[in-house]
Amino acid sequence: MTIPIISDLEVARAGVLRRAPLDEDQATAAVVTTILADVRSRGDTALRELTARFDGVERADFEIPRHEWIKAAAAITPELRAAIELAVAEIRRFHQRQARNSWIDFSVEGARGQLVVRSTGSVCMCRAVRRPCRRR
Repeated sequence: MTIPIISDLEVARAGVLRRAPLDEDQATAAVVTTILADVRSRGDTALRELTARFDGVERADFEIPRHEWIKAAAAITPELRAAIELAVAEIRRFHQRQARNSWIDFSVEGARGQLVVRSTGSVCMCRAVRRPCRRR
């Protein structure tokens, strides 16, 4: 399984806008639930099998030696480094906001981040959604 890298912003934006919202994709949710249950019950054995299945890599140890990631980091372009740093900052900001109650955010290139918190009396239901903003 490979992740496509799309350098044309308009092509990327059009692709994102055609996607179904993540919270409506029951098939993906079922797969993720199965994977999480497997990892919880079988731990590193499940992680090794899933890594081989999805990434085509078999590793005895999940820790990548420091010299390997320093070498890899030095080999990326400044543009890719900037994109990675932006992604890290956005992911960090998104999860820091989860400590708050409901919120909505329009911060990056038309993307919408949203956290909805609803209380049912004794249980609090949270739903995090990150989807493109459909501008009218």
